[in-house]
Amino acid sequence: LGAGMNFIASGLLSQLDEAEAFWMLTLVVAEWLPGHFSPTMRGNAVDCHVLGALSRADCPHLAERLEALDVTVPLLATRWFLCLWVSVLPHASLLRVWDALFTLGPSATMQVALACMRVIRVPLLAASDVGQALGGAKESLRATDGGALLRTALLDVPRLSAADLAAWRTRGQQKASEEASSLEALRRSRARGSSQDAAR
Repeated sequence: LGAGMNFIASGLLSQLDEAEAFWMLTLVVAEWLPGHFSPTMRGNAVDCHVLGALSRADCPHLAERLEALDVTVPLLATRWFLCLWVSVLPHASLLRVWDALFTLGPSATMQVALACMRVIRVPLLAASDVGQALGGAKESLRATDGGALLRTALLDVPRLSAADLAAWRTRGQQKASEEASSLEALRRSRARGSSQDAAR
């Protein structure tokens, strides 16, 4: 978690003085990435659920291919959000994306993430295993032109308002809660099984 925030802070400090960077980082954590840096990373889980749902609607055959490869959206996108693309995009592309994010507001974050899913679609569809999928996605984004990415994010993918993002995040919260409950039930079941085995 700290590493991701450090990437964002470093990027901000390359463009702003210390005081401005501090306040901008505070805003990013609170408004653009709410809950992402909490101990449970619930905000990240929620936004990955939202991105998964939006991507499934935008490109169903990609969602099917990811499922076949056992590649989850968190595997692809957790780092995108946690470092706000600092270690993902070329520096010039990153600055263009940040200009858009900080001008248009937090909902643009999800549009950029959805545009990234379109950028990595070709290598993901061509991949034969998880390693190829993740490697191809990383290389595609490292070579991405910021202008092209923004055109996709702002003109091609569905536009999200602040109200739209809030509604999607509410649904994502429910999904994340259900997932957390299932994992906790599984953990307890395994713990009971281990205790019973030890008692024999």
